[in-house]
Amino acid sequence: MANKITSFEAETTKIVSTFIISALVLLLLTVGSGLLGSIYYSKYFPILSSLGIPFQTLRPFHTVAAVTWIYMGGLAVVFSFLFSQSKQDHLKQNAIFRRTKLQLKIWLLAGILAFGSLIFQFYTGREYIVFHPIISILILWGWILYARSFFQVVGFNLKKQPVYIWMWMTSIFLFIYSFVEAHAYLLSYFETYPLRDIAVQWKSYGALVGSFNLIVYGSLIYVASRLTKEMDYAYSNTAFFLFFIGTLNSFTNFAHHTYHIPQSLWVKWIAFSISMLEIIILFKVLLDMFGLKKMWQLKERFPQTTLLLLLTTIWTALQLILSLLISVPPLNSFVHGTLIVLAHSMGTTIGIDTMAVLAGIALLVQQHRKMLNIPQPSLSQTGLPIAIFNIGLLILWLNLIYEGLRTGVMLFDNQVIPSILIFSKYFSTLFLMGGGMILLGIFWIVISWIWSTCNKR
Repeated sequence: MANKITSFEAETTKIVSTFIISALVLLLLTVGSGLLGSIYYSKYFPILSSLGIPFQTLRPFHTVAAVTWIYMGGLAVVFSFLFSQSKQDHLKQNAIFRRTKLQLKIWLLAGILAFGSLIFQFYTGREYIVFHPIISILILWGWILYARSFFQVVGFNLKKQPVYIWMWMTSIFLFIYSFVEAHAYLLSYFETYPLRDIAVQWKSYGALVGSFNLIVYGSLIYVASRLTKEMDYAYSNTAFFLFFIGTLNSFTNFAHHTYHIPQSLWVKWIAFSISMLEIIILFKVLLDMFGLKKMWQLKERFPQTTLLLLLTTIWTALQLILSLLISVPPLNSFVHGTLIVLAHSMGTTIGIDTMAVLAGIALLVQQHRKMLNIPQPSLSQTGLPIAIFNIGLLILWLNLIYEGLRTGVMLFDNQVIPSILIFSKYFSTLFLMGGGMILLGIFWIVISWIWSTCNKR
């Protein structure tokens, strides 16, 4: 017999479930389009061309779905927190419910228009903001509604608030500011000066990435606090110092993409110096790895969340090492434009952000199952798809790094690379195999979660 559910819990569950299901569908679209796109790196690419699926459509489809998945998945955790903090205030509850439903409807319309425009091959030519500016207005409207709900619950007095509140709050301002800045290309002042346009474009994108990183890392700390029932770290000076470094880096990491264009040396030196501060974050992550044994003790009560949190820590360490290396200007010039950059972006997006968001959603799904008295899966039942997913990611990551190094050596030796499709013997096979394993593992996880989330018994 299921527990008796209050009207507040039912409404909360419905809204959070909408975020979760939307996020998981976007994750499947991300991985599916990514796997299709990887075919263009193999000898089978004429198949996609004959089907009328151009790479210039698949790539923005993949990137937009990936970024949106991370935002929606992270916001599922944030809204779960917001609802838990507004239980006793019925007027506030109703206002947030109405506003969030409107927010979701607006974003649904924006999503249909954005992906529809990509299918019909309408592009703006930008890296992330590939859709028509009218769609951007809808996205921004939804964010303003979210900001209103957030501050209605949390307020503006941040004294004695845990670090994840600071992270989520900062992400709101960072997103709104950088999202507006990303549309500066519409102004003739930038449109007629390509170098200025490139610099501003990558500056805004760096901050956009920083905004969803803050949502993800804040959710990560919140989830870990829920699991261990320890709040010390969320209030610690260490957590706030790392939050400061991460936020500062969000405003400067764009320069890694613009080392090759003529710009002020002080901009490059500031970006390099702040990037090197990530050594402190790496040191903290390596210390955390020594504490994984303690986290592993929670596997019986929180099997999926615990395993995903452990893997997030390991991938964070690997990606920070790679990130620090490619941030060094001489090494950056060696690997810029090679598949090492793709290894960095995919490893970070999948290994850190996706793994962390999945950990948060796993906890929410487990709470949903508990509320409805649905049996919880054991670690042995859930470990296999997660293992397949991570082995596939490791194959993909190492394959991209090897091929990037190979290309970098050829460029360093001033060798002519005849074609971008001339890869090493097993590259395309490993690329497709790694992508296929990622899709299989994620599909396995996602389908079980969607079934649990939609279950209303």
